[in-house]
Amino acid sequence: ISRRSGLTPCTGSPHASGREVARVVAIEGETRAALRDGWECAATAPGEAKEPSELGARDWVPAVVPGTAALAWTRAKRFDVDAPSGGVDFDAYDFWFRCAVAPSEATTLRLGGLATLADVWVNDRHVLRSDDMFLEHDVDVGDALRAGGTVAIRFASLAAALKARRPRPRWRAQIVREQQLRFFRTSLLGRIPGWTPAAAPVGPYRDVLLIAHGPVRVLGADVRASRDAVDARLELRSSEPIAAVTLHVGDARTKLALETSGDALVARGRLATDLAPWWPHTHGAPVLHAVRAVVRTRAGETAIDLGRTGLRSLDVDRADGAFTIRVNGERVFCRGGVLPPIDPVGLQNEPGALRRALEQLARGGMNMVRLGGTSVYETDAFHALCDELGLLVWQDLMFANMDYPTGDEAFAASVRRETAEVLDRLQLSPSLAVVSGGSEVEQQAAMMGLARDAWSNALFREELPALVRSRHDAAYVISSPTSDAPGALPIDVDTGVAHYYGVGAYLRPLEDSRRANVRFAAECLAFANVPCDETIEAFLADGESPTTHPRWKARVPRDKGSSWDFDDVRDHYLRLLFGVDPLVLRRTDLTRYLELSRLASAEVMAHAMTEWRRPGASCAGALVLMARDLMLGAGWGVVDAAGRPKAP
Repeated sequence: ISRRSGLTPCTGSPHASGREVARVVAIEGETRAALRDGWECAATAPGEAKEPSELGARDWVPAVVPGTAALAWTRAKRFDVDAPSGGVDFDAYDFWFRCAVAPSEATTLRLGGLATLADVWVNDRHVLRSDDMFLEHDVDVGDALRAGGTVAIRFASLAAALKARRPRPRWRAQIVREQQLRFFRTSLLGRIPGWTPAAAPVGPYRDVLLIAHGPVRVLGADVRASRDAVDARLELRSSEPIAAVTLHVGDARTKLALETSGDALVARGRLATDLAPWWPHTHGAPVLHAVRAVVRTRAGETAIDLGRTGLRSLDVDRADGAFTIRVNGERVFCRGGVLPPIDPVGLQNEPGALRRALEQLARGGMNMVRLGGTSVYETDAFHALCDELGLLVWQDLMFANMDYPTGDEAFAASVRRETAEVLDRLQLSPSLAVVSGGSEVEQQAAMMGLARDAWSNALFREELPALVRSRHDAAYVISSPTSDAPGALPIDVDTGVAHYYGVGAYLRPLEDSRRANVRFAAECLAFANVPCDETIEAFLADGESPTTHPRWKARVPRDKGSSWDFDDVRDHYLRLLFGVDPLVLRRTDLTRYLELSRLASAEVMAHAMTEWRRPGASCAGALVLMARDLMLGAGWGVVDAAGRPKAP
């Protein structure tokens, strides 16, 4: 590609080079300009145009970048997520995004996330191909944009790519219709029937940046914090000889030792400190300290902003089947929920909306959120807010239920790079507590009868945990649920990490929450939680009755192929708690039925949480499915998609 285009596709960005790169927020003298204005988007048949010159006249619509084709189509009133199917299959087309670029001194084009099969052109010259939506790419464009130009990105049809013949999986995952998705590093959002909006993510959903480097560049950085120290290793390149590098953490500072490494300079050292510790907000103050390095050369000083960190220790007690998180030596009962993106169509975090959403969860008593393997990795702003608010993060890697082809070296290499990039970004984040190899992969393999040694593989058992240990002190679990106990199955709830639905989908009596001896529920207590009247009125028109109208039922979660949904689960506990027939009550007094339905979910959750948090209980954490709905309706969320709290 570089020979043909004259540009360098910089898979040699720090993120791809194998170096350990912490979150570098800013470097003095470097400019980062986000390409956000002037984007437009068009759809073509798969393969109809193979490069920008073949597009010809098209029906372009304004696009939001970062964003998705679904967001552009929504704003152009060509897509309605509230329609039964949304009206558009975004995987069925090639989508093109293009933008005119003003004259720029930038030499690096940074693409923060491209969903999913993407080709990039700068001034009609092909510079990058990417097939993993979770990777960040740097492209060295040299002086190609000095006089301005264009950036064009084609996102090839995933539906067309799925038609190729590939080996069958060892088991069939019920969560998705298309089993071939296991070969593609992409999100399952929009591709799971029954509970996600029909808006598959396609497009440049993370920032597109033009970077003009200053006199000092950070080639690599390994900066990590513990309870009483910050250790740093910075790999630097400078236009002037470097005389000294100083590490600053809050008001404390230390001089780093210098050594040469090829054409770079390595600065390393440890800053011991007794600064105030970071705590989850339920146990203390989530105190953060600014981290920066100052590079001194003959030309002056250059500050490198590495963000903020909290000083804390974290360990997990796994003895005798337990999974108990301790922060600064103190046992923490982790309560919270699985949190999907607050904008499932555009995958964007508007700062005010993001802050309101996370503050609401903290005020509601949550101290942990889980980012599930069916979703996407969150933004730096999301994790910075969790650090600030004292919300622990359980981070799934983006794998769920399917038989992934980890024996394919290209696939495995992409996963290793993807995981390293996520951990590098979060290296200074004190809120990151658990990294999981994904959701329900071990469970699916075990339930399909595979031998125990086939439930996982070396990538998830050995390589990924080693990556975590090399970059962060977060605990690692192979998959959620899982157990280290000899002879235990992933579906066992009395050992290790469980997904507990005894009280809930399995309709067991309330006392089962005690008898089950749950140790840590990374998912639990899923109900079709009835929203408030204001939300019901927002998505049901006059004359459309809750619980029976097709639009209501379309928003009620259900397991694929089941003869029941989670309205039925809630009705079971309504009858159990209040001694009334929900069918009769719904026909005779709908208002009272809705009120008792809200109370049923709330009372069952309160009972279970009280059991698990009582003195002497075996449980050390419970995360409800889910913290927030993806769509307006009676979804699993304890907060609806508009941000209004539900009864639980």
